[in-house]
Amino acid sequence: GKKVRKVVTLKERANWTLREYKKELMKILAELKNDVEAGYLQNEKMKVNELFELFMENNPASPAWDKKRKEIYRRYVKDEIGSKRLKDIKPLHIGRIISKMRDKGLSANTQNKVLVILRPMFEFAIKNRLIKENPASEIHIKQKDTKKIVTNAQEKLKKIYSAIMELYADDPYYRAFFLFALSGRRKSEILTLRWENIDLANNYYWIADAKPNENQRYDLPPLIKEALLEL
Repeated sequence: GKKVRKVVTLKERANWTLREYKKELMKILAELKNDVEAGYLQNEKMKVNELFELFMENNPASPAWDKKRKEIYRRYVKDEIGSKRLKDIKPLHIGRIISKMRDKGLSANTQNKVLVILRPMFEFAIKNRLIKENPASEIHIKQKDTKKIVTNAQEKLKKIYSAIMELYADDPYYRAFFLFALSGRRKSEILTLRWENIDLANNYYWIADAKPNENQRYDLPPLIKEALLEL
């Protein structure tokens, strides 16, 4: 029940006949019809700022993260593309935002925070038939290689072990703590480990909820068991 009008200008094509021009225009007309029926043209004039407000309203997170998202958007995105029409946003616009951040010396982690906000925002727009493609999906941040090569690792581990056993010979709490760490446990895993998750009789322990609906079971080394028994 609605009339939709659109003006299309075709560039001149070498050796094209009038029939070929008409065929191309009919193809464009069919695409337009599909877009209208799918609802893509209902919010054709929506700006990126409007989308962000709509996205935040319909995708609330924790108060702290919501505040952070608004601050990141205001600082790095709003002035760059906020006033542009949503349908006009291309990957190059997102790329420019990241490039400017990089030129200012901002870390890869900070740059990635912008994408953490924009990608789901544009996905939200796709689900609601405001746009067809996510302009931020193909933008990736090159992370610095933080891996380090450790030389004489075995010798260094021996020194750490000897230091733990010497410094905390009379302190079973910290001896157990650092031996757990030396065996590969994270600080948070050690500090939240409960007595009911330690089986001293069968020499194993487990980290509760290490992954969704899973408990990770590990062997209990004799030296850690000895320190725990002292406790």
